[in-house]
Amino acid sequence: MNARIAHPLLAGRERLLRDRGAALVACAELLPLPDDVRNGLPVGVCIGVALASEVVAGIESGPTTAYAAGYDRANALLQRLADGSSAGSASPPARTRSGIRPGMSISRPE
Repeated sequence: MNARIAHPLLAGRERLLRDRGAALVACAELLPLPDDVRNGLPVGVCIGVALASEVVAGIESGPTTAYAAGYDRANALLQRLADGSSAGSASPPARTRSGIRPGMSISRPE
């Protein structure tokens, strides 16, 4: 299975998302996954936003205040990108799942 695919769902949207701040935009074929895992969706879209390198470099023994602020900015941008990825597009909006979980693998400091 080729995880990254060229898909019509991205036609016109990838440039729009990158112009609005996305560092990564990709599609993945979800059909090999069980239906309950993919919520019936055949294709998944990944949108990534980079954290500032100086913020990441400042993490020595755990999350910092600067990291927390960068994390919040990145997640807010991811949400805006996901919510508006089909805005202004001539094609109909993509079917979306409301459980967007940006930053899932990053812990937020208390």
